[in-house]
Amino acid sequence: MLTPSQAITLKVILFVLALAVVCLKHAVRWWLKTRFGWTDILITLTLVLYLAEEIIAIVLFKLNFFDMSVANFSVNGYNDLLRNTEDKSRLSLMLRLLFFSSFVTFTIFWVIKGAFMALYYYLIPPWLTGLRRTINVTSVFVVLSYIGFLVTNVFSCGNVARNWSTDPEAFCFSFSRESGVIYLTTFHLLTDVMIFVIPFFILPHIMLPTAEKFGLTLMFALGLLTISCTIARTAIVLTAESFTYHSLLAWDSGEITCGVIVVCAPSIKWFILWATGQKRRKAIRAFNGQPENSTGGTNLSDMGSGTRKGRQGRAIRREADISIDDDDDEEEEEIKAIQMTCPIEVVVKHEVNIDVESVRASRDEPPSEMVAFSKIIGAAVIIGSASAHTIFQEVWVNGVAQGHLVGVRVPSYDGPISDVTTNDIICNGGLNPLNTPYPSTVINVPSGASITMEWHHTLDSANTGDPADPVDPSHKGPIMAYLAAVPSALQTSVTGLKWFKVYEDGYDPDTNTWAVDKLVKNKGLVTFKLPDCIPSGNYFLRGELIALHGASSNLGAQFYMECAQINIVGGGSASPPTVSFPGAYGQSDPGILINIYYPPVTSYTIPGPRPFTCPGGNNPTTTSRVATTTSRTTFATTARTTAPTTTKPTSTATKPTTTVVSTLKTTTTTKTTTGTTTGTVGAWGQCGGIGYTGPTACVSGYKCSYNNDYYSQCVPA
Repeated sequence: MLTPSQAITLKVILFVLALAVVCLKHAVRWWLKTRFGWTDILITLTLVLYLAEEIIAIVLFKLNFFDMSVANFSVNGYNDLLRNTEDKSRLSLMLRLLFFSSFVTFTIFWVIKGAFMALYYYLIPPWLTGLRRTINVTSVFVVLSYIGFLVTNVFSCGNVARNWSTDPEAFCFSFSRESGVIYLTTFHLLTDVMIFVIPFFILPHIMLPTAEKFGLTLMFALGLLTISCTIARTAIVLTAESFTYHSLLAWDSGEITCGVIVVCAPSIKWFILWATGQKRRKAIRAFNGQPENSTGGTNLSDMGSGTRKGRQGRAIRREADISIDDDDDEEEEEIKAIQMTCPIEVVVKHEVNIDVESVRASRDEPPSEMVAFSKIIGAAVIIGSASAHTIFQEVWVNGVAQGHLVGVRVPSYDGPISDVTTNDIICNGGLNPLNTPYPSTVINVPSGASITMEWHHTLDSANTGDPADPVDPSHKGPIMAYLAAVPSALQTSVTGLKWFKVYEDGYDPDTNTWAVDKLVKNKGLVTFKLPDCIPSGNYFLRGELIALHGASSNLGAQFYMECAQINIVGGGSASPPTVSFPGAYGQSDPGILINIYYPPVTSYTIPGPRPFTCPGGNNPTTTSRVATTTSRTTFATTARTTAPTTTKPTSTATKPTTTVVSTLKTTTTTKTTTGTTTGTVGAWGQCGGIGYTGPTACVSGYKCSYNNDYYSQCVPA
């Protein structure tokens, strides 16, 4: 049994712990420059009431009230105190303080419940109407139970003024009535159970990596500990032959502090980011789905494996080594932009992916509103960083693996890029620093060869059973490949290059299949043929995957790209039209700013130009037409799997190579090409396209053939 001084010491320690956690939560708000929500307001009110309760407890301790024992916590017990105490005015003061302290304590419990409801209401997406109704019903019950608490413990004895009487026969102190304790405990436990059961209805609708599940387990274990404190306190009150009030206060403080910690738990991860020297801008980007490096927490991916921890640790150390002397104005602008596009209601939200099909199946009709549920349950940040991202990390040439990480510039962290206006959109980097020194190998590729890009969740997740390998299945979106000619594929700079697309795969509405679905089915492999007419020389091969699960809001699309160093041999003399990065994409392009959940997608526009094709070459092309005619080409694709002749050095298992067999379907429309009627264009030169103003006639023996809306070329007649 605690002594009064021990109880007060314990209460002060628990209060300081709660104060530290709440201050940490608000410090994170200030650090991230995000607005306060209802959770923050209610938890701050909790702390203010907690402080008042602490002050009253200390005053009662100084008045030696804790030395008095109340038998059976009953009305008679207090009456006995009144009969046996000579200084009744002093005792009356202590009883008034006790009344107010009890009122404050139990009000704190209900304010914490309100903070939980505010948190849950924000985390549950609008289209999960059943869960939203559950939250509404629970919230109403919490309010009604608090009213019941007031009625039971304030008004059940009649006029409140009677509680100040020192007449033993008139005294009526409602907190001392066993029936009141039973009612209060019933209300208290029922609301606690409802609050901590709700998340188990949420979890079936989201997919969490192992680390985040562990983090959630810890969070709700603390919640169960809070309920245990309630039960223990009630048992002491109702079963003890005698009862000391300071013991009750100690249990109350434990319950309050546990509740505060659970609500504020997400902030702990952001504190770790700050302590490890992470910049605020990086943290905010992590918050919005970029490497949290995590967080994002934490962001938080499969931190469950030891190899993942080692990889993430290296990434964090690399981040910590980055100079923090970036331009402050630029940082502030980025922060403001992020805040404008992603309002924040809770300190930490974590990117998790919804099993959309299960959500739709749970309802008789399509959801009336589909919002990307891309950030949720910040408590997972307690453990580490869990995200379901991906990295292009190996090249296969004509079915032969070139080696893991050979000739490919990769980052240690698998986070996305979200801003298409930065240089990071070229070959990654920036927030996901590329490993240096860059590879010293340039991969030789025969002209027209079959190229396979291999993707995996992390640099060491292949063949590990990682459920998010090669990428989480919820990360629906297109996959593309670009080439850029360079003087040397070993050069460090990737800016200012001219890129042309050689492959793309988006969405097939007939089968409701995305390119990412095929990638997952093929265990991270995507195969295409290079045009055989592009010139020989060194190139950067840019593999790109765009995840659209959060693309319904600005900066919500996630871009994953890496660049491989290749050398094409035996090439032709074509001059493909090019685009620049940044510049090829706009943040509001229809293929980048899109809600892929609702209304159901019936068509999808892949960002960027269409792939370059060689007239009469080995890849699908349109039929030749005059310069004033354009055509649109669509492909029906099937896959044939064969065993490659070599395997990855790091694995004993062979990997399949997917050969794309395409069926061509061409529809023709008429389009006027602006150009001059004088002069002729030489062999293989441009003779048409949007924005083209030159001659449209080709030299003798050649004709103008349409390649895409932006480029027509003189080819042999």
